[in-house]
Amino acid sequence: MLNDYKIEVLTAISIKDGDPIYNGSVKHASILTECAFLTASRSIKILTNKLDKEAYAVPEVMAAASSFLQNRDHELQVLVEDAGDDLESLNGFYKKFKNYENVTFKTVPEGVKKKYIYNFFVMDNDSYRLEHDRAKTEAVASFGGDTQAAKHLTGIFNAIWGRSEALAPTA
Repeated sequence: MLNDYKIEVLTAISIKDGDPIYNGSVKHASILTECAFLTASRSIKILTNKLDKEAYAVPEVMAAASSFLQNRDHELQVLVEDAGDDLESLNGFYKKFKNYENVTFKTVPEGVKKKYIYNFFVMDNDSYRLEHDRAKTEAVASFGGDTQAAKHLTGIFNAIWGRSEALAPTA
């Protein structure tokens, strides 16, 4: 069943017609994230509530992200709304990628976080996954065909990025 979902996602990415793909579980979110890392050509921007370990720190996502980031021209920007004290000690995704030169993690100030309820990622400024409510894992993804929405989300991401604070990497 999950393999069928992954095939559906990879097919949508290869076609890039913008048809929506729906996501209703953390595992689906993980598959969408993995596929984004496998196919992105330039950049991935992630706005996430807590950098959920079940979505990001799983072997498939970690391997895909590692492969994506081997190219120094690729860039990953991550906004974490609830970094918490345990991000460093408990999150394998953060631990692995925090010191990469082409990766930046920032934390969103509480005052900024209160102004919206969604989370999303944008891939190459033309594809995205959007959770309309950060408290739920329900989301819609679109690859290639809805570039206006992807560019809008990129603008939102950049505005929040400009008001956020760097998560300082530690050794």
